[in-house]
Amino acid sequence: MMDKESKHKLIIDYRERLFINHCVFSLDQLFPHIDFQADAKIKGYNEYGAIIIDNRINSQWLFTIANTATMCPVGTHIYAVCDNQSKSSAQDTIGKLGEKIHVDIIEVEQIKESFRIDNIYEYSKMLKDRSFWNYFDENKLLISQTDALIIKPIQEFYFELPYLGAPFIPSQIIEIYSERNKYREIKNFYKYESAVHNKPNKSLYPNLVGNGGLSIRHRDAMKKLIGKFGKETDDNEPEDLFFSRYINQIFESTPIEIAQSFACEAKFHEEAIGNHACWKYFKSKEMAIHFENHIKTLLSMIPV
Repeated sequence: MMDKESKHKLIIDYRERLFINHCVFSLDQLFPHIDFQADAKIKGYNEYGAIIIDNRINSQWLFTIANTATMCPVGTHIYAVCDNQSKSSAQDTIGKLGEKIHVDIIEVEQIKESFRIDNIYEYSKMLKDRSFWNYFDENKLLISQTDALIIKPIQEFYFELPYLGAPFIPSQIIEIYSERNKYREIKNFYKYESAVHNKPNKSLYPNLVGNGGLSIRHRDAMKKLIGKFGKETDDNEPEDLFFSRYINQIFESTPIEIAQSFACEAKFHEEAIGNHACWKYFKSKEMAIHFENHIKTLLSMIPV
């Protein structure tokens, strides 16, 4: 016997496995043929930075590093933030890419001794601290978590926005399942429903932008928001909700159409540049569209 919730969880686990398999396939079969930032060796760093924050040093982490370097503007400064216990493993893992890409591996304790990234609460607490943003030289920064997928190159236009992420769009996950009798005949159907962002903090409206898992931030904008509104948050509030809640009080709002073109999470957008935690919200056929678009983008970067 298996209850309906457990059955649905298996579907989600299956879709997560599809995501991981796609990333590993890309890492093993396609990235070896791509010179991630070839022109950067001549041009040096540009005005952009990209930050990956994670202690889980594995193939998924390495894929995120490689894919971020590939999809960001040439010369983007790549940072990998982990704790001091993970740094050696991170250095060894990055070495698998050879000399194709330079990554600055930063110990989180080096930024601030009290910083930890063991859980989402510590992660959010860190990003709501000006000490974190003070560490980076570049003002225009991309945050990419290891459950995000950047599908195609990010146009520099997006880096001009002070805060940008997938919209917090209220939506509904609906799955139809069948039940069969001992003769394998269908005897019943049932519907599984789950709300997504159905009741977010009302102060997020009408901005709705956006999710932090794949996001662009201006360092100085983050510092300004923390300085002005930091006392209005607590350690339990996710950092992206905090920044989304106050961004429009200082900066011009970003149209939701632009945010949707950059990234999607709860609601599928076929032409989005990236997605976040797609297996939690998308149908398998929707994931397949993004995966194939991503593969075709990588293939376009491999010389014939």
